[in-house]
Amino acid sequence: MDTNCKHVELIFNRAGPIFYRWKVAGLNKRHFTGYKFRTMVINADEIKEKLMDKNEIRGHAFKMRDDPRVTKVGRFLRKYSLDPDEVDRHTSRDK
Repeated sequence: MDTNCKHVELIFNRAGPIFYRWKVAGLNKRHFTGYKFRTMVINADEIKEKLMDKNEIRGHAFKMRDDPRVTKVGRFLRKYSLDPDEVDRHTSRDK
Protein backbone atom coordinates (compact mmCIF):
# COMPACT_ATOMS: atom_id res chain seq x y z
CA MET A 1 0.00 0.00 0.00
CA ASP A 2 1.28 3.46 -0.88
CA THR A 3 2.56 5.53 2.07
CA ASN A 4 0.12 8.37 1.32
CA CYS A 5 -2.81 5.93 1.42
CA LYS A 6 -1.64 4.60 4.79
CA HIS A 7 -1.62 8.12 6.21
CA VAL A 8 -5.09 8.83 4.86
CA GLU A 9 -6.37 5.54 6.26
CA LEU A 10 -5.10 6.40 9.75
CA ILE A 11 -6.86 9.75 9.63
CA PHE A 12 -10.23 8.11 8.94
CA ASN A 13 -11.24 6.97 12.44
CA ARG A 14 -9.75 3.56 11.61
CA ALA A 15 -13.23 2.07 11.33
CA GLY A 16 -14.43 0.93 7.96
CA PRO A 17 -13.45 1.79 4.41
CA ILE A 18 -12.02 5.20 3.54
CA PHE A 19 -13.94 5.35 0.26
CA TYR A 20 -17.68 5.50 -0.30
CA ARG A 21 -18.97 3.90 -3.52
CA TRP A 22 -22.23 4.79 -5.18
CA LYS A 23 -23.94 4.26 -8.52
CA VAL A 24 -23.94 7.31 -10.80
CA ALA A 25 -25.77 7.98 -14.07
CA GLY A 26 -23.31 9.80 -16.31
CA LEU A 27 -23.27 11.05 -19.86
CA ASN A 28 -25.99 9.49 -22.01
CA LYS A 29 -27.40 7.85 -18.84
CA ARG A 30 -24.45 5.48 -18.73
CA HIS A 31 -24.09 4.02 -15.23
CA PHE A 32 -20.77 3.77 -13.44
CA THR A 33 -19.48 3.47 -9.88
CA GLY A 34 -18.32 6.72 -8.31
CA TYR A 35 -15.84 6.97 -5.46
CA LYS A 36 -15.36 9.65 -2.87
CA PHE A 37 -13.90 9.85 0.60
CA ARG A 38 -16.26 8.55 3.26
CA THR A 39 -17.31 11.56 5.35
CA MET A 40 -20.04 9.85 7.37
CA VAL A 41 -20.33 6.96 9.77
CA ILE A 42 -20.66 3.55 8.15
CA ASN A 43 -24.37 3.10 8.92
CA ALA A 44 -25.33 6.61 7.74
CA ASP A 45 -28.11 5.35 5.46
CA GLU A 46 -29.79 3.50 8.34
CA ILE A 47 -29.54 6.55 10.62
CA LYS A 48 -30.95 8.79 7.87
CA GLU A 49 -34.29 7.01 8.13
CA LYS A 50 -34.55 8.18 11.75
CA LEU A 51 -33.62 11.76 10.82
CA MET A 52 -36.08 12.27 7.94
CA ASP A 53 -38.27 14.60 10.02
CA LYS A 54 -35.25 16.96 10.31
CA ASN A 55 -34.72 17.23 6.55
CA GLU A 56 -34.28 20.91 5.64
CA ILE A 57 -35.16 20.64 1.95
CA ARG A 58 -37.91 19.09 -0.16
CA GLY A 59 -37.53 16.34 -2.71
CA HIS A 60 -35.30 13.29 -2.89
CA ALA A 61 -32.23 14.93 -1.40
CA PHE A 62 -31.59 15.02 2.33
CA LYS A 63 -29.92 18.07 3.88
CA MET A 64 -29.34 18.82 7.52
CA ARG A 65 -27.17 21.68 8.78
CA ASP A 66 -25.47 19.83 11.66
CA ASP A 67 -25.87 16.26 10.44
CA PRO A 68 -24.81 13.93 13.29
CA ARG A 69 -23.73 11.28 10.77
CA VAL A 70 -20.75 13.35 9.57
CA THR A 71 -17.43 12.43 11.21
CA LYS A 72 -14.82 14.93 12.43
CA VAL A 73 -12.59 14.13 9.47
CA GLY A 74 -15.66 14.33 7.24
CA ARG A 75 -16.31 17.92 8.35
CA PHE A 76 -12.74 18.82 7.36
CA LEU A 77 -13.01 17.11 3.96
CA ARG A 78 -16.32 18.82 3.24
CA LYS A 79 -15.09 22.22 4.43
CA TYR A 80 -12.14 22.12 2.02
CA SER A 81 -13.97 20.16 -0.72
CA LEU A 82 -11.35 17.42 -0.81
CA ASP A 83 -11.96 14.40 -2.99
CA PRO A 84 -9.77 11.47 -4.13
CA ASP A 85 -8.88 13.14 -7.45
CA GLU A 86 -7.75 16.32 -5.70
CA VAL A 87 -5.55 14.40 -3.25
CA ASP A 88 -4.06 12.36 -6.11
CA ARG A 89 -3.16 15.55 -8.01
CA HIS A 90 -1.39 16.99 -4.97
CA THR A 91 0.49 13.82 -4.02
CA SER A 92 1.55 13.02 -7.61
CA ARG A 93 3.48 16.31 -7.79
CA ASP A 94 5.90 14.93 -5.20
CA LYS A 95 6.91 11.99 -7.40
